Amino acid sequence: MFAKSDRLRAWGGAAALVLASGLVVAQANTVTYQGVIRDSAGGPVADGAYPMSFGVFAAETGGAALWTEPQTVTTLDGAFSVQLGAVTPLGTLFADNAEASLWLEVSADVGAGMQAYAPRVPLTRAPYAFHATQAGDADTLDGKHAADIASDISAAVSTHDASGTAHSDIRTQIGADIAAHDVSGAAHSDIRAQIGADIAAHDADTGAHPGLEIDAARITSGKIDNERLSMGSGGGIDADTLDGSHLSSIQAYVDTTHGASPTAHQDIRDKIDADLAAHDTDASAHGAAFTAHDTDASAHANIALDGARITSGKIDNARLNTGSGGGLDADTVDGQHASAFAGAAHSHALNDLSDVNAASPGVGHALTWDGGDWRAIGGYAIIREVKPAGTPAGNSSAGWNHRDLNHLNTNIAGASLSNKDFTLPAGRYKVTASAPAFMMYGHKVALYNVTSSSYAIIGTVEWSNPGVDQTQTRSFLEGRLNLSAPATFRILHYIQGAYGTYGLGVSTTSAWGVEEVYTMVVIDKY
Repeated sequence: MFAKSDRLRAWGGAAALVLASGLVVAQANTVTYQGVIRDSAGGPVADGAYPMSFGVFAAETGGAALWTEPQTVTTLDGAFSVQLGAVTPLGTLFADNAEASLWLEVSADVGAGMQAYAPRVPLTRAPYAFHATQAGDADTLDGKHAADIASDISAAVSTHDASGTAHSDIRTQIGADIAAHDVSGAAHSDIRAQIGADIAAHDADTGAHPGLEIDAARITSGKIDNERLSMGSGGGIDADTLDGSHLSSIQAYVDTTHGASPTAHQDIRDKIDADLAAHDTDASAHGAAFTAHDTDASAHANIALDGARITSGKIDNARLNTGSGGGLDADTVDGQHASAFAGAAHSHALNDLSDVNAASPGVGHALTWDGGDWRAIGGYAIIREVKPAGTPAGNSSAGWNHRDLNHLNTNIAGASLSNKDFTLPAGRYKVTASAPAFMMYGHKVALYNVTSSSYAIIGTVEWSNPGVDQTQTRSFLEGRLNLSAPATFRILHYIQGAYGTYGLGVSTTSAWGVEEVYTMVVIDKY
């Protein structure tokens, strides 16, 4: 079953919703709903995902929703299909409203917010099939109520019990079979004869009782094969003869032959004594064994050698316990006497630095520590911002200020200074720098790599009090560079606030007659 509707238009007129075939079909615990979303011009909306909302009401307009569910649908040429109840279960919605008219309200957001489309869609009988899944007892079975079915069963039982043949026929048949069995002579005699024959065959079979215990009560006369006797210790059976002789005959022989002969034992004792005497007087009987034992190094490997056991001679190192506290002084260690080893306090004469680094500097070279090695300084550069005596550094502006480097002193080949920027050739460098600021609140310097457009080293943050103290402070930086190619640098100074004339540095009096130095950069190449 299905419900059918024509085109549904949005209140705002931005888009319209049209059912593909007007279907609203109940399946399992969901309701399939299909439709087409069109724009205001009547064409399908662009393919994509759109938020939608569905609600069931008991009135065609107005009223509170009995059930709502949000879903996101995906359209193809404007068409979509959803399973109502897939997000919010429908539950007993249709069973609770079996006698009421229900209406479906559809809302969609196609770019102008969620809008409800009118009119609402009436729901016909297909969704009410949910009521069948919650039905109680069946009203009829094959057209009969439960009371009618029970009455029919009771009547059939009564008819069965009242019929004489219902049971007597069965009893008569059983009785006839028993009588026929009893009057047959072969019915029992054949069985008895067969049983007797089986017992006789069983008794005649000697293997039929291999594990049966045979005691005095079972033996009356005759002979029992040796295989039937338990010959183990404690079997309780006395042997009558041993090699054909009774016990009395054996005892008499022993008494008259062995016991009466004095040599029967003496000869044996004499033989033992003679062997012992010969063994004791034979020097080789023990000497060779002791000699072999003494010369075997492994024979005493685990015997502790203390002062009582050592009198003279040499003990191999392998025999010594050289552990801590062993009490033995080693003559040499790895072939070296004690004089070859340095004492706890000693010093070395430094003749050259040939093993300091790969550059193999000689005597007189200055060294710098690069964090992992001592390296010889291969050159220097001192770059300064210099003004005439009594001349301040100039106005400062809020933000980064380009310091006016204008003086270079260097012995590094390829190093140069131009337009406040300096260039360094490829190599490894240690750089230190500082610059002043006057009454500028917070400030800091930085080494800026113009070639790579990046900050190479950032300096310390300092404070220059703009109040009554009128202080001037310097920001410092220090770091290392490892250049694989020449690069150009500049000193930038970040100033928190602008200040005229003296912002980048206060001068002394011109009466002193010496130049003013503001920014200082020191570079060591190694």
